[in-house]
Amino acid sequence: RTAGGVAGSCKRKIDKDSDTPVTAAIRRGDVCALREMLLFGARMEAADIMSAVQSGDLEMLAFVQSQCKSATSHKEFRHMMRQTASQILDETRGRSRSQPSGGPRSTLRSAGGAMVLPSLSSCKGMQ
Repeated sequence: RTAGGVAGSCKRKIDKDSDTPVTAAIRRGDVCALREMLLFGARMEAADIMSAVQSGDLEMLAFVQSQCKSATSHKEFRHMMRQTASQILDETRGRSRSQPSGGPRSTLRSAGGAMVLPSLSSCKGMQ
């Protein structure tokens, strides 16, 4: 999973909080550096897919997924995707539990409901 090195204009500083150069390149959205690392033997893992998801860059996510799919068997790729989906679900559940029940979401929902309900009742009168 490590690369021999990144040469030329693609050479970048590794983020301090990341554990590998591959993860750092994904988080930065640095496709050039990532391609070079893959040429030097780096391999993608499920954690790299999750890093791409967390980066919020859909193009990077598509690139990482395509590299994982082409470099692994179908069974391994499906396992990576299940692992990523499971982690996203766990993180989403954690966030929803930490949000108070009367938080901003419920306020927005009730405001949206107040706007929709009167218009529905006025439509019934027209029919």
